[in-house]
Amino acid sequence: MLKFFSHLFLLFCSVAYADNTSQKPYDWQKYLPKKQSNTQYGLVNYDQQRHESLTIHCSAILNGTTVTKQLTVNGSLDANAVNLNELYVNGDVKAVNSILNSAEINGKTHFINSQIAKKLTVNGLLIAEGSHFASDIIVSSSKIVLSSSHIQNIIVNAINNCDNDSEEQVIHLKNNTHLYGKIVFNCAKGKVLIDASSIVDDKQIKGAVIIRN
Repeated sequence: MLKFFSHLFLLFCSVAYADNTSQKPYDWQKYLPKKQSNTQYGLVNYDQQRHESLTIHCSAILNGTTVTKQLTVNGSLDANAVNLNELYVNGDVKAVNSILNSAEINGKTHFINSQIAKKLTVNGLLIAEGSHFASDIIVSSSKIVLSSSHIQNIIVNAINNCDNDSEEQVIHLKNNTHLYGKIVFNCAKGKVLIDASSIVDDKQIKGAVIIRN
């Protein structure tokens, strides 16, 4: 039921912001629950503010924002220079110059010059540039690209299930990326592309074909 309402809010959001010429409240707003101090509906833009917890039902733009406990976004997140403890997003994420403790993301994810201290879970495309992952990356995707990054462990799960997944799962490690732990493809259908500048021990890769170029 919660997932149903999350999708419903996203639909409302996309319809409402398709036409921003009207100054009157949108009709759908009257059906939403009474707004609480830590819950927002519609496009949200926060600057250098500090919050304990936030729940946002639509897209969010954060610039220099700190959330000390939990941030939940049912929509896309565009974050710059944020400091987040626990992040949950049902939508695409772009985070630049940001510090995260842990994150769970259902959507395309792009980190630039960011740090993630604990577990990162991504269901979707993952791209990272100049970023540091101090714990496990658990990902379900056909493509992961890590550039100029430092990573511990990557665990690649099935997109649907191992028996029915025909698509190859590929990890690109490039531009002086360092792998300190292991890479495990649980379906044993992986491919890892490693450029000459990256530091990776082939013995630490399980369930994949390794190609060095």
